[in-house]
Amino acid sequence: MREIKFRAWEKERKQMVDLFKITPLALDPDLEVDGLFIPFDDRYKLMQYTGLKDKNGKEVYEGDIVLIPSYYKEIILDDGSGPSYDEPQICEVEMLDGCWGVKIDNPDELFDRGFYSFFKIKNDITDDPIEIIGNIYENKDLLK
Repeated sequence: MREIKFRAWEKERKQMVDLFKITPLALDPDLEVDGLFIPFDDRYKLMQYTGLKDKNGKEVYEGDIVLIPSYYKEIILDDGSGPSYDEPQICEVEMLDGCWGVKIDNPDELFDRGFYSFFKIKNDITDDPIEIIGNIYENKDLLK
């Protein structure tokens, strides 16, 4: 079973925050808390853990920017030889219709434009693991 975890981006200080360090008093000294429920306001952007880890063992969260290997070999001779292309995709992790994956904006030989679940990527496209290279709050320029 997948572990349900979150992290948060604190907009004002522009940094990732460990949710275990966010207390009701840190949010607002006058805040009324009902049991374990802490109402977050728009100072924080919550991001959910996907249940996956990248090739380095780092947990993959919504909003992470990942590098997906995209290796294509064009077989032009009977011996299976031909030119190869290594153009990895750089994408933001997101959820669509209950599935974690990425949206491809720059199609190549392996990927058409559109949403790809991590299940589809691993089973139909490449078995090579993804790698986290940043997140959308600290490294937005990686997506350009």
